[in-house]
Amino acid sequence: MNPDFNPYQAPQSQEYLPQSTTECWREGKRVFLPEGADLPHRCIRCGEAAEPQRRPRKLYWYHPAWNLLLIPLLFVSWPIALIIALVVRKAIPVHPAFCPQHQKQMRWLFQGVPAIVLVLLLLPLTALFIPSLSNYFSSTFIAMWYFGIISFCLIFALATSPLRPRVVKITEEYNILKGFGRSFLDTLPEEYELNSRR
Repeated sequence: MNPDFNPYQAPQSQEYLPQSTTECWREGKRVFLPEGADLPHRCIRCGEAAEPQRRPRKLYWYHPAWNLLLIPLLFVSWPIALIIALVVRKAIPVHPAFCPQHQKQMRWLFQGVPAIVLVLLLLPLTALFIPSLSNYFSSTFIAMWYFGIISFCLIFALATSPLRPRVVKITEEYNILKGFGRSFLDTLPEEYELNSRR
């Protein structure tokens, strides 16, 4: 009989916890994750030990050759292009970890900034409820206002995309990911496989 066994202790289910693994390796800025493996329990920005997220984050990918069909179809019928993209995409679950400092930064970037953008989007609508403000919001000003917000959103999406893990390729043997900090990459072994660049 186990002397540490406590019959009154609540059951300890580990199903929700991601399993730590050191099976992944890097090749430059790319991280190779074998099928069924998960990221190490380290901050993906600085490499410090950190608790991973309990809920897996699903990363999606489809073969770039599909763009030959999807991009032209996007101008003809974007709902059909969207349906095709949803059908052909592949998904992998990962549990990226962030240290408290980088978790706060990511929360500000991906929750705080969108909240500010939402307020800016609704600001011209206040002229509908406050007639005295209608003099300040001409149709030209509103058009330039929304053009500026859309431009900011595109620049923000491009600038922050390297800060989040994304799938570069999915094969039967491993998944290739990008979007990790240099300090995290330095903690991974660097291995070169003959077929890694195919």
